[in-house]
Order: sequence, then C-alpha cells, then structure tokens
Amino acid sequence: MDRNEVKRIEAALQAAFPATDIEWRVQQGGVSQSGKPWARVLAYVTNRAIQSRLDEVFGVDGWQNMIREWRDKSTVCGISVRFGDEWITKWDGADETDIEATKGGISDAMKRAAVQWGIGRYLYKLEATFAECTLEKQTGPEWHAAKYDRDKYLYWKTPTLPAWALPTSGTTTPPRQPAPPPQKPAPQQKSVDKVSALLTYMAAFKTTKEDIEKAFGYKVEEFKDVDFDMVRETVKLMKAHPQWTFADAWAETKVGA
Repeated sequence: MDRNEVKRIEAALQAAFPATDIEWRVQQGGVSQSGKPWARVLAYVTNRAIQSRLDEVFGVDGWQNMIREWRDKSTVCGISVRFGDEWITKWDGADETDIEATKGGISDAMKRAAVQWGIGRYLYKLEATFAECTLEKQTGPEWHAAKYDRDKYLYWKTPTLPAWALPTSGTTTPPRQPAPPPQKPAPQQKSVDKVSALLTYMAAFKTTKEDIEKAFGYKVEEFKDVDFDMVRETVKLMKAHPQWTFADAWAETKVGA
C-alpha cells in the first residue's frame, strides 16, 4: 500500500470525536473529611463510535473483530483490518465489569483493542479530570450517580472536553479512498490450501470440520494464524489423552491459553 495512503488512514483513525461520542466513568470518588464530594473520571470512546470510525475508514467489509475468553474472567478482543490483500490484527483485553460482567468485559476489551489502532488514543493525554460534584440529588442527562459508601450516593456532572480534544471541523475523518482491486489471487489460494491440509490432518483424529467450527464459533476459512496454532495445541492434548474428543481437548486448550 502507498505510504501516503497509510498516513491518511492513520490520521483518520486518530482523529478526535465529538463530545457526544465520549463517555465518562468514575475511577475514584468519595467524600472528604470536610464533607465535600469528589470524583475523578476517565473519558472513553463509545463502542458505537468505534464501529462507525472503522466503517468510515475501512468500509463495512474491511474490518472485523474477534472475541476470546481469557483466564480469570477476562476477555481479549482482536480488531482485524484489511490492507490490500492482507489482514492485520491487533489485540488487547479487559476484565469483566461489576455491572455487566460478560457484556462489560467484551465492550472494554474492544475499546482497548481500538486504542491499539490509534482510535481514541488522544484521550490518554487528558490530565486527571475531577468532575463537578454534589450530594444533592440531580436530574438531567448531564448528571450521573455514583455510590461511595453502602447506600450513599454522590452526583457528578459530565465534564467539558478541552478544545484540543474536539474535532476542528464537521467531519471526524477524511473521506475514504476506494480500495484498489485485488491484484493477485495467490494469497487466497494459499489460505484454501492451508484449510484443506488442516481438515485432512484432523480427519486422522476423527475430527470433522463441523467439530472444529463448533468449538471456535466461526468458519475454518476465516481462521487466522493464531487459530491454526490453537488447533495444533489441541492436537497435542489429544495425542497425550487418546480417549479425549476434540471438544474435550479444546476445553483444556482454552483454559491454558
């Protein structure tokens, strides 16, 4: 890919978001000895805005995400984007949240993976932000409640982002250039051959394509290198425990991943 096009994509991914696409979360909060409430808050890009940004830059068919369970109730997310004929994936993860365990973990993992691509990374430059707080109950979309002691709540107001953290124009990203047509079919053929070789090899272990796809949750033709590696690790366990099925060995592989 042309270096200028790579730079354009980089700038488009890193562009600032409107304030409506930013959500805030309390990192720490409480009430001081003098009785004054306080809350230190962090800014995040919403998952909806991340998805829209990826659509704008790469097109709806130019990116995909993958979710994996990890140890100790954590989740890892990989965001893959297509550069010409090549897919590149960047990963990151997060623990489950106290409010929405599974959904929260997936959401946070995707936000972290997006930062790996530069999306919303500028928000890390924000200094510690202390929101306007009160102990008086407040209503309105700009006010939020946060528990600080058993059944006690403080109320904090959505902060205002500094000018440098906001878009300078009405658009958030430069227009996407049409992707060049694929030049060579060879990479796809190589992928097909790799899948065929895998299925032939797994047949010796009485494992079908359906068995593998049921374990992974998606088609073998969509496998990345990390998926082939995990199948190889599963086969090692099947060799060590001949009585195990692919599903048995796969369950152990996920636990030890």
